[in-house]
Amino acid sequence: MAPEFKVVRFLKNYDVQSFEGLKYGPFYVGASYALPVSLANELIRLGIAEDTRKEAEEPSLKEKFKGEVLSGYVEAARSRTLNQFEKTPAEIEAKRREILKMVREHREKIKELKKKAEEIFK
Repeated sequence: MAPEFKVVRFLKNYDVQSFEGLKYGPFYVGASYALPVSLANELIRLGIAEDTRKEAEEPSLKEKFKGEVLSGYVEAARSRTLNQFEKTPAEIEAKRREILKMVREHREKIKELKKKAEEIFK
């Protein structure tokens, strides 16, 4: 039986998560991902992600009169500024180093496989 999935939006950057023998991630702030329900619920419980199917809150009378609502729902609380989606130089450098490490590992594997192929076809 295939696992059920739930779509969640991440509130924080989060590294690779291992779950039931499979790896998920990395996850980035503001991005939405479909995850197994039990993993999604755990991340929501920890405050790392939020359910995308939240019921919209009815605005208060004060919010309605102040004009802080659009189409009857509070939009200001749901919006994020653009700088929340930008990565810091340290995050960019860390990701660059991670990618370079992966490239080096793959190059080493390719060299090993070439050597094995040469031995086989001699």
